[in-house]
Amino acid sequence: MRKNLLAVGGGVAAIAVVLGVTLSGVLTPSVDGTAVPDEPTRVLSDVGAAGRSLAKAPSAVFNGTVTIGDRDTLRLENLTVTATGETTGTVIPKQGRAELLQVGDSTFVKADDEFWKAQPTVLPGSVTDVTETAGKWTAVPRDVFGIDLGAVLLPTRLGLSVDQQDVRYGDAYIGEESSDDPNQRNSPSQDPVGVMRLDVGEDDGGVTGDRRYQAGEMTIGVDSDGDLVSVRGPLAASTRAVAAASGDLTVAIKNADDTRSTYDAMTSTVGDLRDVPLGFIAVTDPKGDLNCAFGGDCVLDYTMANTVRGALSGEIAVTITSEFKVDGAPLGTCRGTGRMPAGGRGTVTCRIATRGREGSVDSTARFTVSGRADVDTGALSTAVRARAAAVRDSLGWESTTPKASAAARRYDAQITRAPSGYVLRVGDVAFDGRESDGTLLLVYGPGYGERVLPDGGFAASWSGTGKLLAQARDARAAAADEPVRMVFAEQPAADAARRLLAENGVEGVDVVDVPAV
Repeated sequence: MRKNLLAVGGGVAAIAVVLGVTLSGVLTPSVDGTAVPDEPTRVLSDVGAAGRSLAKAPSAVFNGTVTIGDRDTLRLENLTVTATGETTGTVIPKQGRAELLQVGDSTFVKADDEFWKAQPTVLPGSVTDVTETAGKWTAVPRDVFGIDLGAVLLPTRLGLSVDQQDVRYGDAYIGEESSDDPNQRNSPSQDPVGVMRLDVGEDDGGVTGDRRYQAGEMTIGVDSDGDLVSVRGPLAASTRAVAAASGDLTVAIKNADDTRSTYDAMTSTVGDLRDVPLGFIAVTDPKGDLNCAFGGDCVLDYTMANTVRGALSGEIAVTITSEFKVDGAPLGTCRGTGRMPAGGRGTVTCRIATRGREGSVDSTARFTVSGRADVDTGALSTAVRARAAAVRDSLGWESTTPKASAAARRYDAQITRAPSGYVLRVGDVAFDGRESDGTLLLVYGPGYGERVLPDGGFAASWSGTGKLLAQARDARAAAADEPVRMVFAEQPAADAARRLLAENGVEGVDVVDVPAV
C-alpha cells in the first residue's frame, strides 16, 4: 500500500393412531392346511425384527467403512453411537486419523497433523492460520468428515431403515386414498419386492452373521438370536449429510451398562475441554487504509471478515506485521493485534513513526489468525447426563401400518428419523418417535393446513378435529411426566392446534411447526 507523506486524512476504513401391526403378504397353505405367510413376508418379518434389535439398543459400536458418494471412504474403529446420537470413537479418512466426539449439538475431533494438513483452507495469500489443532480437541462442524456420522448411524435411524421400507414404497399412495385424514395409515396390499434370504458360505465375502438377508440394495447379517450384526448398503439419509453414503459395517449392540460406561467416559472428556481451538476458519481478503502525517506517524488500519464452517461460536485473534518503505528505502516494521468474533468482522491496527522523512510510503502487511471456540463445559456435562437418562428411559419400537401418503412418510422420516411403519408405544398410545432429549413426538405432515378455516381454527364438523384433540389428551395421559410435542408441517395448522387445545383445556402438550424439506 502506498501513501504520500504530505497527504493527511483517511478513515478507518420441526400421534399416530395405530390400527394394527401388519406386514403385507400372501397367506399360503402349509402341509397341514393352515394358512402361513409366504416366503417374502416371512423374510421381511425377520429383517424388521433384526432392525428393531438395533433401533431399541441404548448404543451400538460400528467397525468398517463408510463411503461418501463414489469417492471418499472413511474407516471406523470402535465408533460408538448412542440412542440419542452421542458419538465417540476413531475415524480414519484418506489422510490422517481422528478421534471423534459428538455431544448434543457440539462436535470435536482430536486429530493428527496429517489430518489437518489435508484439510482445505480458504485464506488469502497474506493470511496464515496459526491455530494449534494437531493432537488437541478442536471444535468442528458436525459434517467434518463430509457426513454427519452420529446422525447417519443413529441406532434408531439405521435399524429401522434396513428393511428399506420408504425406498420400497417410493412416492406411491398406499391403499385407498383418504381425503379426510392426511395421516391415514393403510396396509400395503402386495408382497414386498426384492426381499430375500441369502446363503451363508465360509469366507465367501458376504456380510458376517449366522443368517443373511437382502432388502433392496441393503444386505444384513444377523446372529442366532436374530439380532443385527452387520450391514452393507445405503445408509439412512441424514438431513445434515453433504452427500449420499453407503456402508460396510459390523454392528455390536450394547446394553445399558456398557452405554453408561460410554457416557461416563464422555463426561470425563467434556470436563477436560479447556482452551479449545476453533477449526476451519475462512477469512476474506483484508481491506486496508494507510494514513500518514508529516512529522508524525503512519497508521495502518485493516478490516477483515471471517466465516467458520459449521457456524460455530468463538473468537479469532488477529496479528498484523507490516514492513514500511519510504521511496523504496526501509523505514521499519510495525506490529499490531486485534480480535473479531467467529463469523464476524474486526479491525487490526499498527503504527510507525515517520522520523521526519518525506516521500512516498509503501507498506506490505501479513496477518495471522488463531481461533478459540466458546465451550461451556458445564452445559455440555449437563447435556451428557440428560442424554444418558433419556437412553435409560427409552422405549422399544414396534411395527405398524405405514402412513399412506408419500408426503406424510417423508415428513415422518424428517422429524423422527424413522420410517412411518414404526411407532413407539407408551401404554395404549403409539407415538411417532422421540427426540434425543426424551420428548415424545406426534407428527402431522402436509395437508392439515388445508383444514384451517379463515378464522384460524379447525372446523368442528371435520372428523380430524376430534381426532387431534383425542390424540393430544391420550398422549398427555399416557406420557405421565414425559414431555409431549405435536409437530406440524404447516404453521396455520400448528396455530389452529394450539387454539384447539387451549379452548378444550388440554395442557402440557407443546405444539410447534417445522416446515417440510
